[in-house]
Amino acid sequence: MKNKNNQMVTKFKEVLKFYYYLKPFGYNRLQHNSSLNLSVFASPRGGSTWLAESLKSLTDATLVWEPLFGYKQYKINVFNPFAYPERSRSGMGWHQYIPEDTQWKEAEEFFDALFSKEIINLKLYRFNELVKIPNSSTFIFKFCFGNNVLPWLVDRYDIKPTLLVRHPCSVIASQLNYGAWEWHKTNFKYNYNMKRHAEFYEPYREVLDSISCVEERLAAEWAMTVLTPVKNKKNDEKWVTIAYEDLLLHPEKCLTKIKTRYQLNWDNKELDKIIQKQSFTKSSFQETSSESKLNSWQNHLTPKQIDTIINFTQRLGVDFYSTNLEPDYTKIYKS
Repeated sequence: MKNKNNQMVTKFKEVLKFYYYLKPFGYNRLQHNSSLNLSVFASPRGGSTWLAESLKSLTDATLVWEPLFGYKQYKINVFNPFAYPERSRSGMGWHQYIPEDTQWKEAEEFFDALFSKEIINLKLYRFNELVKIPNSSTFIFKFCFGNNVLPWLVDRYDIKPTLLVRHPCSVIASQLNYGAWEWHKTNFKYNYNMKRHAEFYEPYREVLDSISCVEERLAAEWAMTVLTPVKNKKNDEKWVTIAYEDLLLHPEKCLTKIKTRYQLNWDNKELDKIIQKQSFTKSSFQETSSESKLNSWQNHLTPKQIDTIINFTQRLGVDFYSTNLEPDYTKIYKS
């Protein structure tokens, strides 16, 4: 009961801060239309929180949390600071794909409102000191469900994106150790959830229909969110592409790549301190050194699981990750 009361008090304070700080920010949002927008795109459990938090600290930015997550819908949206009906109204599915030359009115209206800060709620902005948001000049949009719309977005919005890709075995080892993916352990069937542009699935449908275990199910999800941006001709040109493994081993080099491409300003002396900072989402494993984090999936997956994951991703067309710890950088980087 005590914990429940504490949670209610915390939520009440959060609501008060929302109306005191965020609502006025929303009313005056036009002054933020010239603010700098950065964005981070990755697969779920792909390291996006770590990178986004690092960039947030380096640039003193406001973090906009998972705009494309399928949040719970409320019956009452008026005066509800947690309500986020705009996402549902857009009609986009999980990991939605949009062809680059496509006009989609509802999706465009959603992203117009999102990037111009017209959508203000505690789902998106709660991981910030709310008092600082009205004076923020930089916003970082963190996406774990946006990889497939990245090529479409960059032709329409100046969001200075960074794509973070991570070894499928590392991602899946993390997912299997994380409660949010418990459901997948007994539900293998692939979720063809897109109502629009379902043709995206057709080249892969035969392979996707053959899924027979949780490792293949998660491997399919990973591949279907990574292939679109990595295989696109714009990769590492219209956005910065970084491998998680490279970021682990060479954080200063990778962050400097982002800094240089987007002409950002920060103190390089702060990099070591910031890059080692713990992410505020639950950590999957206890390893602390970069080298041990790099190969931790080998200790949490069996050889059979590893073979299953790699073989399935290769069947879907992935040729830049293998059983090696690091990717073939020549296939994901252009510089």
